[in-house]
Amino acid sequence: MSESIKNQFVNSIFNNPLFNYEGKKIPKHLGNLPFPPELFLGREDDMIQVHRKLFGSENILLLVNGEGGIGKTTFASKYYHRYAEEYSHMAWIFAEKGLSEALLVLARPLQVSFTETMGTDARLEKLFKEMAGLDKPCLLVVDNANCLIDLKKNFPALRSCPNFHVLLTTRITELSNASFHPLGALGREDARELFCKHYTVHESQEDILLDQLLKAIGYNTLVIELLAKNLGQFNNKLKKRYPLYQMLTDLTEKGLFGIPSQPVVTGYQVRNLNMRTETPEAIIGAMYDIGELQREEQTILSLLSVLPAERIGYVVLEEILSEMKELDTLLLALSTKGWLDFNQENSDFRISPVIQEAIRWKREDILWDDCQHLIRILNHKLNYETDSGHLINIDYGEAILWVNYSEFAGNTLLPWFNKHQPRDEGLAWLFDGLGYFYRTYGDLHKALLNFQTSGMLFKKLKISFPKNVAFQNGLINSYERLGETYNMLGNLEKALMYFELYNKLEQENSSSHPQNIFFIHSLAISYSKLGNIHTSLGNVPKALKYYEHYNKLEKKLYGTYPQNEIFKNSLAISYSKLGDTISSMGNIKKALTYFEEHSQIAEELYSSNPQNVAFKHGLAISYERLGTTQRSLGNLEKALEYYERQNNFEQELSIKHPQNLSFKNGLAISYSKLGDTQSSLGNIKKALKYFEEHSHIAEELYSSNPQNVTFKQTLAISYERLGNTHRSLGSMEKALGYFEQYNNLEQEFNSSYPHSISFKKELAISYSKLGDTQLSLGNIHKALEYFEEDSKISKDMHNSDPQNVEFKNGLIISYSKLGDTQLSLGNPEKALGYFEKSSSGAKELYKSNPQNAAFKSGLAITYERLGTTLSTLGDLKKALWYFKERLILGKELFNYDPKNVESKTNLAISYQLLGKFYEKDLKNTEKAKDYYIQAKSLLAELNVAFPAIVEFKTRVNWIEDALKRIE
Repeated sequence: MSESIKNQFVNSIFNNPLFNYEGKKIPKHLGNLPFPPELFLGREDDMIQVHRKLFGSENILLLVNGEGGIGKTTFASKYYHRYAEEYSHMAWIFAEKGLSEALLVLARPLQVSFTETMGTDARLEKLFKEMAGLDKPCLLVVDNANCLIDLKKNFPALRSCPNFHVLLTTRITELSNASFHPLGALGREDARELFCKHYTVHESQEDILLDQLLKAIGYNTLVIELLAKNLGQFNNKLKKRYPLYQMLTDLTEKGLFGIPSQPVVTGYQVRNLNMRTETPEAIIGAMYDIGELQREEQTILSLLSVLPAERIGYVVLEEILSEMKELDTLLLALSTKGWLDFNQENSDFRISPVIQEAIRWKREDILWDDCQHLIRILNHKLNYETDSGHLINIDYGEAILWVNYSEFAGNTLLPWFNKHQPRDEGLAWLFDGLGYFYRTYGDLHKALLNFQTSGMLFKKLKISFPKNVAFQNGLINSYERLGETYNMLGNLEKALMYFELYNKLEQENSSSHPQNIFFIHSLAISYSKLGNIHTSLGNVPKALKYYEHYNKLEKKLYGTYPQNEIFKNSLAISYSKLGDTISSMGNIKKALTYFEEHSQIAEELYSSNPQNVAFKHGLAISYERLGTTQRSLGNLEKALEYYERQNNFEQELSIKHPQNLSFKNGLAISYSKLGDTQSSLGNIKKALKYFEEHSHIAEELYSSNPQNVTFKQTLAISYERLGNTHRSLGSMEKALGYFEQYNNLEQEFNSSYPHSISFKKELAISYSKLGDTQLSLGNIHKALEYFEEDSKISKDMHNSDPQNVEFKNGLIISYSKLGDTQLSLGNPEKALGYFEKSSSGAKELYKSNPQNAAFKSGLAITYERLGTTLSTLGDLKKALWYFKERLILGKELFNYDPKNVESKTNLAISYQLLGKFYEKDLKNTEKAKDYYIQAKSLLAELNVAFPAIVEFKTRVNWIEDALKRIE
């Protein structure tokens, strides 16, 4: 032992001394001690070589690799114990489930604490800093590091501690820049000796049989030990109940290891945390007899057979097996009999994967009954709030453990369910809980897989038991989940399919039970979901039809049960949906009446129960809707008033419920709305302050919970708003910086979730923003690069779903941007090509959705660009046609809603464009004067109504100068 190690030795504990680091007492052994191997044969040369390799470098990461069951763990354990005196600190961790989670186990002995919301990467960074401060040399043994991706990801971090030797046991044979030490199979003589050490009643006259057996199992160290111990359970010096020849006969006749085409090693190769089924079943049939175990002991083994084959603490087992009496005695008995490994120091147990297979095979008929209590416990752990999706009974840190158990148990029991199909939906709800967990924390593809499995199980149950209402409702639930998840992934057609199935089953329920008010309410919600998806698809009239069904049913329920707050709240939401839809169709005034209905009910709910957080939040949302509508009507001061009310409520909710991150996110959004309104009022500096508040909260949310995709996206949007505002202030370099941050986050999203259409869409927008800014800075070629990236992504999205109106609209806008850039580069012919594509797409959108005011306005803008470009190219006749078509569309929008600010502005611009064209190109001053006067009249009205909006005054001044020129 080095002097530094001796000097730090204080308050020693016999087996695990403590070392003093500026007041911190850190144990020598950081966590679980590996069991010292009972036997160690045939590896002495390997041991010397590994020791030499590790001490021959300042710091080295050495991978001891070989086949599964070849003895890597035994070898590493022997090294750990043999050379313990040469290391100041030592740690042994099990990494089969992931290196990151395994490493974080060291936090407790190293006395490293984390905030509850700190992400895994931040925790690891803090942990490695603490490890780097320990006296060298230290040893870290990572057992079963078999995931190549995991190893690649953590490889640099593992090498970052110069005071640690890192030894990993793995089946991996290649890893860039890694040092390997391969372990081969034991030789025949060593394999014989190992078997005989474990099976002490072996007789030499059976050596030929033993050689045949060893050859049949490929000299696999683990299987040798298991076979020998198994024989020892049945045979003693007086009687042999299961002789060696019988084992060999069984193995040969049942095809265990005697099949030449299947190597023995496949019997212990883990695949996706499950044993390969062809070889373990043969092992259990030949080796294990559970008949001598007590019924309770068999039940314990059944439960452990569907949990991961890793160390599980006694405290956790007490919770899982809470119904089991004298659990401690039973577990220790199983350990004594060799069915479980027990670590006395940490009071944890581990079952072998081979034994797991044996138990599942032997107790197949009653495995489901054995595991019912476990499934109930796991479902309780994964219980979540339906609104937020957050877990109720455990925090995120605990969730990692229980999700791990739930996934393993679910996937292990799934084949049993498919084969036997019990009349129980517990497993289906377990997959539903897993789906909700992954959806909440951002892994939508894992969420989808779990929801699909849940749906498949409920569907099987419903087919087998068609009159069982619980199974029907479970299937309805799964269709809703699948629809929502596909919607989040951007696959709107699949989302629509599942929402239609959801609605169909709800109609069946409602028809079968017309007096059941909750079935009626559920049917109403299904109509709401259909309205949402048709809104996303751009089918506004269809969406409106479904929202009207939703509203009608909720009106009926509320009229019959006016005291029922659930129905009343849902009625309020239905008015909000109607308002959103009517607003998108351009009828802002009618939309306002719906939003006022929404707000009135929300105020009543809040007044009757001001402590109800959901009602308070619902009222805040109603103010947001009213603010947005007043803004569309040009009543910016009224809009500001509503947004301020929204902001006040969101502040109160955030202060009273600081742990509720969704309220904090709502507060961030309210600041964004205030910023948007101040920007429209021309108060750019005030807007900037609000956007800075928005960004500050978004950064807090993201820092505290980096796994949450919603918060990361809120942060990205805050950068976009800041970029827009600095552009308006003329600070182009600052704007560029924010747009680059926006783009970086969106690239990360796209990389992490390459199948997510919503992230692709935001990435395209971020490129467009960068292009706009570079164009303003005069970097036209750089702008073109960004616009081409935008167009490329937009084209991919459109090609993936040509019927999706949002994707089509995105592509139309991208062509417009490319056309603008080519005009700036002096290439009007190229610009014309892009504008023609843009206009063609806009015309398709308009024809398919003639009631959509936004599409009509978009088509008008493409006509403006075509007219301007054709004018530059000298084709004045065509240019005039496009300018006049733009005017026709402008008049249609204006006549539909004469008081709508956007419509009035659009029409004024149409007149202004024609005036300018007649004056400059056609030299017809009389016609020009007529159009200018009409434009001025509309703009003057707007300028009086909204004096703070600079654009109106600027346009009036420009037209007045033009009229003076003409006169």
